[in-house]
Amino acid sequence: MSLEPALSRLKALEGNLRAQGVSSLRLFGSQARNEGGPASDIDVMFDIAPDARFSLFDQARIARQLSELLGAKVDLVPRRSLHPVVKARAEAESITIFG
Repeated sequence: MSLEPALSRLKALEGNLRAQGVSSLRLFGSQARNEGGPASDIDVMFDIAPDARFSLFDQARIARQLSELLGAKVDLVPRRSLHPVVKARAEAESITIFG
């Protein structure tokens, strides 16, 4: 999927994702750099709202929802879990969907 349709589809889920405890969502990696190919996965990082009850099961469920929506494998990672060096690069190249 090309960049603009992916961004539009992700943005359309904002209300649903916020209701599940996601406070921000960003696209990063090859898709954000517009270097992804048809077989590329989609890298998405997120933040959890401070008052949200959020588990790995929630993360897996959301990753599955995003994969179905985008028609590609989605790697969904909490921003706080990224190594500082990786986090800095990911944030620098990221495209904010919401948050």
